Amino acid sequence: MIKIPVRTILTMLTFLFGTATLAAAQVCAILPIQRTGKPSEVRQESVGSIQDCREALDYFQKDLEMRRIRKDTIREAWALARIGGIYLTIKDWPKAFDSYERALPLFTEAKNRYGLWETLPGLAMAAREQKRFAEFMTYAEESAAFFRDYGDGTAKMNEALMYDKIAGVYIELGDETKALAYYEKSLKVGRDENSRWKQAETLTLMGRYYETKGRRLEAVEAYRTALDLYLEDNRVFPGARWDGQKIVPEERFTEEMKDLREAIERLQK
Repeated sequence: MIKIPVRTILTMLTFLFGTATLAAAQVCAILPIQRTGKPSEVRQESVGSIQDCREALDYFQKDLEMRRIRKDTIREAWALARIGGIYLTIKDWPKAFDSYERALPLFTEAKNRYGLWETLPGLAMAAREQKRFAEFMTYAEESAAFFRDYGDGTAKMNEALMYDKIAGVYIELGDETKALAYYEKSLKVGRDENSRWKQAETLTLMGRYYETKGRRLEAVEAYRTALDLYLEDNRVFPGARWDGQKIVPEERFTEEMKDLREAIERLQK
């Protein structure tokens, strides 16, 4: 097998589709859920402009056609996943759902875990935004099960995140019992993984729910516990940053803690 250097491949793609299009393709297609780091939110924003996303869409659609002609099914799946990510970025939820739905059986047949990592929560997100709640529940539960079985710490946090998302939909549907049960499932994952920040994140969501219902004491308790967890996480794992000359200490979760303090103060007036 002939190995082609990555730089050569990028040069070829640039020649075929243009520098701007290639750059857009690299930055516009978002991940519906992170592979590393703190998966605090399912990302919806794009680092490129809508025009960049349209250029990226054209790029990946051409790539999709080429992969189909060559019967390269795994790269066909990846092109569909990238297209799905672009449609999420520009908030075309039906087309995002359709792209991910076509990618899913290809990744499943190939047992490609990296593809499933993106496709399952991508389907859940696209369904959620269209208020297709039955399909959301199906794919969110499948996502949670996938992350639970994946086995590493980041996957576990994504499992907890999916429980939070399911809880949010149950709140929207008016089913408090199921919503709180899913928040508890998320908290259990956070405790089992010794993740203070994930527990704090979920408790903050619970506090907001209690606050909307006028249950001030429960909201304050949730907020206070979340704040304590953030403070403890900072103590155990102090943050740091590079100031251009040296590494300096830096508190993490500053915005989250500021919001919690303000919420507690507001509710105690």
